Amino acid sequence: PITDLKKFLPNTKPSLNDKFTIFHPTSQIWNIKGNDKLIYGFKKFIENHPKSNLIIVDHNTDSEKTKMLVQELDLEKFVTFVKGPLNVDDLKKYYSIADVVADQFIATDLGGIGREVLSMKKPLLTSCWISKYKEVFGSSPPIANAFTPEEIAAQLELLTDLNFRQKIAEDGFTWIHK
Repeated sequence: PITDLKKFLPNTKPSLNDKFTIFHPTSQIWNIKGNDKLIYGFKKFIENHPKSNLIIVDHNTDSEKTKMLVQELDLEKFVTFVKGPLNVDDLKKYYSIADVVADQFIATDLGGIGREVLSMKKPLLTSCWISKYKEVFGSSPPIANAFTPEEIAAQLELLTDLNFRQKIAEDGFTWIHK
């Protein structure tokens, strides 16, 4: 189904704390969503940015594997689990307080989460087949594009810059409403 963009309007709330906050609402299905790639990329990222927090929605078949990987990589103090699935109001709340929303890292197109995040004027970290979007729509979504843990860590590094986050969020909002 197409996302009702009117349900997801920009609403910036103050962050939960002074930490760089990444929200990961995507179902925990590693072979379809690549959630493990985000966790490995986040591990690399926090080496230089220990004042960061990853909020993961605890939902679906690989939730326990995700928790075990977080523990194995000694990330417990950097990761918060929120019981899912979340309703629309809770999603909007977490989108609003996040500095960045991380979706999936295997698929090549934007899903519902991607459209919601862009509509809320938030920076989106995900995988996307940029050339296909340019071919079909004449332009690609302004996102932080990543497929590997290394690319995820590199994009998170870029997203620590407030001006970059604001620009990508503004451009994403404009793009999705075209």
